[in-house]
Amino acid sequence: MVAIDQSSRFLLFARGNDDDDSCARPTTDDNGDVLSIGITTHTLLKILSAVFLGLTVLNSVIHITRHLTRYTAPIQQRQIIRIILVPTVFAIFSFLSVLFYQTSIYLRPLAEIYESIAIPAIFILYVHYVFPGSHSWRELFYRLQDPYSREASIVGGDVTWFKRTCVFVFQYPISKTASSIVEIATQGAGVYCVNSLAPRHAHLWCEIINVVSIVLAVPHVIRFERRMKEHIDLNHKPGAKLWTFKGFVFIQFLQLILFGLLNGRLSHPTASITFNDLYYGIPATLTCIEAWIFTVIFMWSFSTKEYAPKNIDGQCHRMPFWRALLDSLNISDLVGAIATLIRILMEGNWQPVREDQNGGERK
Repeated sequence: MVAIDQSSRFLLFARGNDDDDSCARPTTDDNGDVLSIGITTHTLLKILSAVFLGLTVLNSVIHITRHLTRYTAPIQQRQIIRIILVPTVFAIFSFLSVLFYQTSIYLRPLAEIYESIAIPAIFILYVHYVFPGSHSWRELFYRLQDPYSREASIVGGDVTWFKRTCVFVFQYPISKTASSIVEIATQGAGVYCVNSLAPRHAHLWCEIINVVSIVLAVPHVIRFERRMKEHIDLNHKPGAKLWTFKGFVFIQFLQLILFGLLNGRLSHPTASITFNDLYYGIPATLTCIEAWIFTVIFMWSFSTKEYAPKNIDGQCHRMPFWRALLDSLNISDLVGAIATLIRILMEGNWQPVREDQNGGERK
């Protein structure tokens, strides 16, 4: 019979006994009894997660390769490739969580950091659907403020609202990265305590930061898409892109809640299914399966058809494969966006500048 650790009585995301200093963590004993098929539950979960990780990676490689061989809109497709990789990143870290239960509590926050980058990526994608041809945030702001520009007169073309949207969207990767670093550090120090909402534990404060930052970011992305949708070509499937991406993220969030609330009430560790299998192995394996499913869905919502050279009206040409690969790894647009956020916050009503005839800058 497997010895069940005392921490198995706790529920993830459920309020534990705040007077109890015990915190739910992976147990050191993760060897359950052998199943009727001749292997342990842990071994079975390793096999399943490995198979679906392989399928997920295969789908992502095929999908990304298609974009790289049709790399006709670099700014847009760079964002798409970042989003396509989200399920793969989650699958990789989930597979590692199944392999190494003891380190699983440090791995998921790393996947969530990458997911936080994808939120601004889909916003940047929308921005360039509305303002094609813009190469900097300064240029975007000027095009909104210039009374002679087409964008200044479009519905929703308000620079103050646009700046506010940028601030709320681009704060998310900063906030999420900070909370994830705190989570990893406090997990190591033994004071994170996922089963407690006591103020002395870091779990409560990290969750507050995460909830506030995501509530500020995602609704502004949705509002931008809805407010500007009449200026976005429907062939881009903007709504499908947003909701399939958020569908994967929402399922991960829902899965955490369900396993936290139901485990310990409707299901308990047994001789063959250990505490680690139940709380860490099964959810991580499900994430690998879900990641594979969403890579298939992404092939539709983030299709390469709209980027076929024949659909670009001869205005741009396909970039060679290796140059496209290097360009897709370029993070200067994200760095520039975060720098813009900082400048907006520091200077308030920042007025973009134009180059004069001598190449200098003027207000």
